[in-house]
Amino acid sequence: MRRLQLLHRGLIGITIGSTLLLGLPGCGTDESVGTATSTRTTTTEPAVITMDPPVRSRPPARPAPVPPVPYPPAADPVPPPLLTVSYGPDPAHRIDVHRPATPNGLAVVWLHSGGWTSGTRSEMGPVVDHLRDEGAIIFSADYRLMPEHTFPAQIHDVKRAIRYVKAHRAEYPFETLIVAGGSSGGHLAALAATSAGALEPTGLPDDLAAQDSSIDGAVSLSGIMDLTRFWTANHGWAKPLSDGFLGCDSATCDPAVMLDASPTHWVGPQDPPLFVVAGAGDTLVTPTDNADRMWDAYQRQGTPDHCWYDLLGNAEHMLYEDFDPARVDEFLIHFGLLDPPSVRPGV
Repeated sequence: MRRLQLLHRGLIGITIGSTLLLGLPGCGTDESVGTATSTRTTTTEPAVITMDPPVRSRPPARPAPVPPVPYPPAADPVPPPLLTVSYGPDPAHRIDVHRPATPNGLAVVWLHSGGWTSGTRSEMGPVVDHLRDEGAIIFSADYRLMPEHTFPAQIHDVKRAIRYVKAHRAEYPFETLIVAGGSSGGHLAALAATSAGALEPTGLPDDLAAQDSSIDGAVSLSGIMDLTRFWTANHGWAKPLSDGFLGCDSATCDPAVMLDASPTHWVGPQDPPLFVVAGAGDTLVTPTDNADRMWDAYQRQGTPDHCWYDLLGNAEHMLYEDFDPARVDEFLIHFGLLDPPSVRPGV
């Protein structure tokens, strides 16, 4: 099957309490990653690292296409799912399966936002709608929430859901599998992409135990990337969310637990392509302590050109009004995860 290489670009958006979604662009720098169309210059405020070697400077901010949208956004009606299935024994282990009219071979496990404490699988949005309309089969998954369930319950659920999708491939045919999400869902998507073989669920039935949790790519929208930094943000929600998710006081929590919960900690050369988006004005999931560090981790520890990153100029935590869903298509096509429209059956 012929694949088409496209230029690095992108865009995205997300929310934390309710509906979200969004898009992304290229993660190149002015030094490497593709052609000169993906340039990035340094700003006067480099990202600061106290635990690791110095990182590259933060990408320049670009003006957001539209003003920030007031919180919370109005939720668009979500079409009823064609099927709801259980991927485990907990009441939260539910997936809504949205089948496309004309499948294009892509499967997407979608993870909702909500700060690990709220949200449901019904909260999707423009990115998911676009991917489904383009032919992807969508598996929108619930997962266990804090305070009743703390880390690593959430990533265990995500990896259980991935295994379920793989085990039922005959029922839901697909060629490539990605995970996407926003905010807390974006954190879990990035963690799933970088920690394959670790943080795995136990006590699985035979059909799920026979699968692994590896994926072909991931999209993270305003996702938390470094739990050792996230809680220090000058935002009233940051520390309570971090404390509740980790199950400990972030100021005194075991550093090993915080690292295990951080996608940046797990990055390696075997990791699949990751699309990261952040808002320069995001005061909750600050780019300096999250998206910038993830991009840098891919440069130092992973495969540099496997990270696409876009910093949206004046955008805050919610980015959905700034999003062009076609950017996700470009990311997928570039890495051979989706055929271009010209070679898709029925297109």
